[in-house]
Amino acid sequence: MLPLPISRRRPFRPLPSIPVPSSKLIILPLTPAIRLFRSSPLNPFLIFLTLYFAVVRNPSSFSRYVRFNTMQAIVLDVLLIFPDLVERSFAPRDGVGLDIVMSMDSTVFLFLLVSLMYGSAACLLGQVPRLPIVAEAADKQVI
Repeated sequence: MLPLPISRRRPFRPLPSIPVPSSKLIILPLTPAIRLFRSSPLNPFLIFLTLYFAVVRNPSSFSRYVRFNTMQAIVLDVLLIFPDLVERSFAPRDGVGLDIVMSMDSTVFLFLLVSLMYGSAACLLGQVPRLPIVAEAADKQVI
């Protein structure tokens, strides 16, 4: 569930290039899923509703662990709306404004990447990942 927010990036904004050629081996298998995700503007909303009502609000079918992790992924995805709104509101083309937006984009991407790595490692170790900022909001939503 945690890769969901990273797939939400806008198509014209490239991912930061990583100088390791083997990194393409990790991203390449995800390409069809990302294309399907971006094929319709309604897909992100439909996935959000499906995850929220089928997983988070269904305590009889899924454990609290799965529902909590799913809710954290949803909250991360929702948090991506705010930097996008700031960028669209100001829409700088050059100068200091563009530098600020690029720094904000890089910061958000690094936060998502670190959250993905921490969450994945914690899940593999059988622990509940409590992502900063996100865990409290997810805790309030899980029944």
